[in-house]
Amino acid sequence: MSVSGKKEDNKKRPLMAQSFQNALRGISYAVKTERNLKTHIIIAVMVVVASLFFNLTRIEIIALFIVISMVLIAELINTAAEHITDMITEEHHPLAKIIKDIMAGAVLLSSLCAAFVGYLIFMRPETRDLGEAIVLRKIAYFPPYAAAVAVIVVFGVSVLLKLRAGEKFSLAGGMPSIHTAVAFSITVISYSVSSSLNILFLSLLLALMVAQARISAKIHTIWEVFAGAVVGSSLTILILQLVL
Repeated sequence: MSVSGKKEDNKKRPLMAQSFQNALRGISYAVKTERNLKTHIIIAVMVVVASLFFNLTRIEIIALFIVISMVLIAELINTAAEHITDMITEEHHPLAKIIKDIMAGAVLLSSLCAAFVGYLIFMRPETRDLGEAIVLRKIAYFPPYAAAVAVIVVFGVSVLLKLRAGEKFSLAGGMPSIHTAVAFSITVISYSVSSSLNILFLSLLLALMVAQARISAKIHTIWEVFAGAVVGSSLTILILQLVL
């Protein structure tokens, strides 16, 4: 293959950031359009929050996340299969109905499996010993764990705020700036862990550089960046105050 051919192939390959953005855009579309997926996400969030207050082992937590992911992935595949079927034929066709029924069956089986696993985990007498609350103690005594939770929450809330604004999801542009929110979240975490003003100054400088880069590239406005800074810092301070 010639050098020019290699260059053309490289141009055709999407960048990692673009691929990540496309994946999130697909998830956001499915969440907006599929009522069942919204219901499963709400239930999943409730189960995850409840798990923080129960005496779950690491294996049980892993099992919960596996079955929750299995249900959500099945819903996404079901959504994709329905759109592909509708794209191929708009007329009522027995095979199209069979495809949709099979995918609906896959979602049902994954949901039943998740419910069964959840029942086995939460109905154990040891699990209902709320005095232990293993996950909460881990968050409280291991700052890296709390830091990871804070960054994930900041990212998730920023995405939800962007979707709430009715915008087409994109990592480039929109209210608030997700990059800035995460940068300021890390700034707060850095100072919380180190208690050093020098670390705070350097971290804040890096966060401001991220914000300035988003503005200079005309990806975000100053208000979108400001909103990201407020969301990232305030949420992180709240989470760290609660768990540390």
